[in-house]
Amino acid sequence: MLLSTNFKKLVAVRSRMAYEFILNLLPNPQVPPKPEIELMFLTMTGTKHLPFLQQCLFSLYTSWSSIPKLQIVSDGTITISKHDWASSSSR
Repeated sequence: MLLSTNFKKLVAVRSRMAYEFILNLLPNPQVPPKPEIELMFLTMTGTKHLPFLQQCLFSLYTSWSSIPKLQIVSDGTITISKHDWASSSSR
């Protein structure tokens, strides 16, 4: 039982690393603009989780007909000057 639990934890940690590696290899999709709605999407993130945030936002974009305004709260590891979302999402 203990071996099974340790193995699951090991796989979970390694899966995250593989997922991050694959995300860094894939190009960001080009998407047309959508209308905005008067709703605020508030999220918290740090530098380590930016690729995951990009995937979350892309999922939101593909599943909603209109997009909400975005408010990102940093854990202190990112700033707008470090990460320009407009240029990083268009690569």
